[in-house]
Amino acid sequence: METKKQKIAILGGGAGAMAAAFELTSVPGWQEHYEITVYQQGWRLGGKGASGRNAELGQRIEEHGLHLWFGWYENAFRVMRLVYDEQHAKNLAPESPFQSWRDAFTGFSECAWMDQFEDQWQSAGVKFPNMSGEPGSDERFDAREALPTPWDCMFMGIELMMQYYNRPEEQPAALKLARRALPGWLAPVVLWVSRKMQEWHFTPLHVLERILKAIQRRHPEEGGILVWILSWLVRLVLGWVIRWADPTYEKRPLARQALRAIQVGAATMRGAIRDHLLDRGLRVLEDRDLIEWLESNGASSARQVFLPLYDGGFAYAEGDPNRLSMAADAALLFSIRSFFTYRGYFGYHMNAGMGDTIFAPLYLVLRHRGVRFEYFHQVRNLGLSADGRNIEKVEVDVQVKPKHGTYDPLVTVRGLPCWPSAPHYGQLERGEELRAAVARGYSLESYTEANRALWKPVAHRTLRHGEDFDRIVLGISLGALPHLCKELIAAKPEWAAMAANVKTVRTQAAQLWLKRTPHSIGGRYPVLGCYLEPYDTIANMSHLIAREDWRPEDGVEGIIYLCNTLRDGEDIEQVRRKTLDFLSSAVTPVWPKGCGPGTPGCLDWSLLVDRADAAGPARLDSQYIRANVEGSELYVISVPGSGRYRLKSDGSGCDNLVLAGDWTDNGLNMGCVEAAVISGALASRAICGSPEFVYGAFGLPVRKTQQARGKARSASA
Repeated sequence: METKKQKIAILGGGAGAMAAAFELTSVPGWQEHYEITVYQQGWRLGGKGASGRNAELGQRIEEHGLHLWFGWYENAFRVMRLVYDEQHAKNLAPESPFQSWRDAFTGFSECAWMDQFEDQWQSAGVKFPNMSGEPGSDERFDAREALPTPWDCMFMGIELMMQYYNRPEEQPAALKLARRALPGWLAPVVLWVSRKMQEWHFTPLHVLERILKAIQRRHPEEGGILVWILSWLVRLVLGWVIRWADPTYEKRPLARQALRAIQVGAATMRGAIRDHLLDRGLRVLEDRDLIEWLESNGASSARQVFLPLYDGGFAYAEGDPNRLSMAADAALLFSIRSFFTYRGYFGYHMNAGMGDTIFAPLYLVLRHRGVRFEYFHQVRNLGLSADGRNIEKVEVDVQVKPKHGTYDPLVTVRGLPCWPSAPHYGQLERGEELRAAVARGYSLESYTEANRALWKPVAHRTLRHGEDFDRIVLGISLGALPHLCKELIAAKPEWAAMAANVKTVRTQAAQLWLKRTPHSIGGRYPVLGCYLEPYDTIANMSHLIAREDWRPEDGVEGIIYLCNTLRDGEDIEQVRRKTLDFLSSAVTPVWPKGCGPGTPGCLDWSLLVDRADAAGPARLDSQYIRANVEGSELYVISVPGSGRYRLKSDGSGCDNLVLAGDWTDNGLNMGCVEAAVISGALASRAICGSPEFVYGAFGLPVRKTQQARGKARSASA
């Protein structure tokens, strides 16, 4: 007897939703059990990662902001490796220059930050070592490898400190300091003893490592004397390192940051022992801000060390650059993953826009597998059943209808399937009317009533439980949920608590196309962070020129991306003004050779590519500037105390609703594509049981020593 197929409605087209669709359709024979339809507002997939090609300006890539992947994005890279393998095997994009994931990504190992010393901005770069293996390859998944434990991280942190202090280039500095501080005859003796201590593995760092291993083998009781001895030893090690460091280190940004990192490492170990993270896990710190917690453990330089993490995670409450806010548990896990679990390169550039590199091949593969896509379907409301146990209906606005029933969303640029920056009006009924509405300011990707006033939906559609869907994957981002899930928020306390406590932030971005390379105007690094507002993060994205389609006379030689948070209440006009102010006054430290002969710090406006050849600052109008202020565009942040309010993928409170997105409780709980992909995989598992293994989905493993002792005491009693 043939069983009825379950109809699965996936709402939204971001990374979490697409990961869920990919995992569901990766199960052999899935077509016998499921019918899957993706409902997407507007004309493109991607969510916060959507990008578009501007056909009127060299098919340039226009993004929501700066998107980078990291070498620890194991689950995200695994999906893309499989997607590209299938796209190639099925010949779905025969002319594409990206026939494997290695074509689509380029690794980088060097990052830099800006640091202010004696009222002067200095840049310092650090080159991360390339690790063995490749992210997303089979080894970790076949072996079902766990993340390193907190104990593992302790030992890896000590090893990093040893590597820094034992660097050959630091020894002459130590010799100079010893000769200055000690009598001439004593300095060589002290240095000889120091070298022998290193050879004999008897430095304070080695002693610390041995004591830690002893404690790992047999934990002391809570409050035991060894805990306090270890805290004292951490402080001793820190003092020893600083005393023997280069006395001129404060004048060198890399040395300053290295010593700050050592201080932070010691404070982290001390705090881990004091707060029992080794047994209880990181979640005991979910109510603490990372910098505040580190400072309470003696790291006065915590802000300088972790500012790149806060900048990269847009971790500023309400977009205020003076209100740093990141939960210590999520931040520590993110840092552990970043430094101790990456493979291959530390980071990876996508070799085209995120829409082109990620969501176009995902779309092609899923469409070929049999997933149905309904574009121009904007979800307006999820309706609860009377008993509150199910989603009974989904109310949808049909924004516009394709002329022939289906919509072909992609364009081809230099052989690469891409998303255009505007819909194909010629494929749509009333397409020219829609084009005029967009010219007046209407957006197919906005939920606001003011936006709806500019264009009325051509139809309303109600999807009903049992007819149009049996299960729902809610993959729309958190910022839009208060508009769509009012009934859930009103009826279910856990939804109300999530809506009130899990926060989002606005972001701003600018993309500049230059007539010179960033290197030629003094830009030294691929990614630069910790700079001034409004753009604390700057990236050289000139590798994208090869994937755009400029005319020779346009003279495009460089591309720069700028991004940062945006204060609540600010909009695109304020972003434009701040961008102009920034480029008019603050660029000398980062592009010293790109400053014109006029006002100090001002970008030479003639460097900007402008087909209209406007004069001076007016050339900025030809660049791409963006304010991300709509619900689904907002960036999800991890403020202290918010983690407990996140809902799990299988914890919606409704029998037929699962959740996918970086806003869920996915183990990582940070705003990034890896968190979204983990959540999508967990959503799939909640429906069909696959995948059975998701790398790092449940955070760091811990030894349940205290719990085991409690059980032992109960048994003996």
